[in-house]
Amino acid sequence: MKKVSYYLSLAAVASMVALSGCNNTDPDPDPDPTTTCADLVYPTATGDADIQVLNFASSTIEVEAGNVLALAVQATKGSNRTQKLRLWASDCENSLGTEVDLTGQPKGGKNGIDLRNTDDPQVRNVNYTVPTGMNPIYLTIETDESGGNVNYKQLTLNVTGSGIVDTWSSIDLGGNTNSLPSRMASGTGQTYVACDAAENIQYIDITYAVGTASPYDSYLCSNPARFLSPIGLTVSNATGCDADDPTGTTPTDGGNKSHFKTSTMDFATATNDSLTGLSVSASDPEYVVISAVGDVFEFMSEDGRKGLIKVDAEDATYGLMDGRGSITVSVKIQR
Repeated sequence: MKKVSYYLSLAAVASMVALSGCNNTDPDPDPDPTTTCADLVYPTATGDADIQVLNFASSTIEVEAGNVLALAVQATKGSNRTQKLRLWASDCENSLGTEVDLTGQPKGGKNGIDLRNTDDPQVRNVNYTVPTGMNPIYLTIETDESGGNVNYKQLTLNVTGSGIVDTWSSIDLGGNTNSLPSRMASGTGQTYVACDAAENIQYIDITYAVGTASPYDSYLCSNPARFLSPIGLTVSNATGCDADDPTGTTPTDGGNKSHFKTSTMDFATATNDSLTGLSVSASDPEYVVISAVGDVFEFMSEDGRKGLIKVDAEDATYGLMDGRGSITVSVKIQR
């Protein structure tokens, strides 16, 4: 009897193990490895913020691997509050792909760039370093809006093998005491007044200023240099004009260093190779004096890109030696 009881016990245990195994839930199988880009569906927008790229007219952009593509993205609130601006990169037109880490960019990080709660258009500069081994690249700009809503704008990057030069023409820069913007981001061609400078100070590398003491020279300079001798402007604050800072204590001084020197290069025929060969370096001053319309200057931005600035015109009333005046310039810069 003991032996029969023993075998019955073994049978019962085996039965329980078998039943237990039948109730186990296997993990979900891996996605079908044969899925292609054509099988994917691009996400549907639920938000309605207006998204524009101000410095590129076309949604198809030529780039070179290793380029730092600078985008001037303007987001304008629709029905919902705008909260974040995100960037995604993919090798598939029908997929967002992987979110780009914007850490190190103003008000940015791994979860995008903060947007203000305002009805006014907001411009954010977004830098994207073009990787190797992927062509074309589909970049998606996303606005994250209240209520879980999102909107998208997709760009196509064609990765070529040659260096790219961006050209910005007819840029008006104001002196010390008029309403025109005095600061510029050479990477995007966008200009900024004091109220917008704090949010974009990392990208501002060309500033126009007129010295505050005789002989009142007119300067192209880095933003930090506009407050130093011999230019000597008063360090200013964006008083009361930044929605994130109603107390008006957001500084518009500071920013990255850029370097300048006079040049004999023909602005019209400059290429990526000739810009690479410019002799301007970090040992050159952070400013240069404008002598006359037609002057051409070399400059180098903080990230090592080189370019040319040509003075196309001056204010007919005030000229170059009066802070109430303005100049018009054209810029060529390596992408």
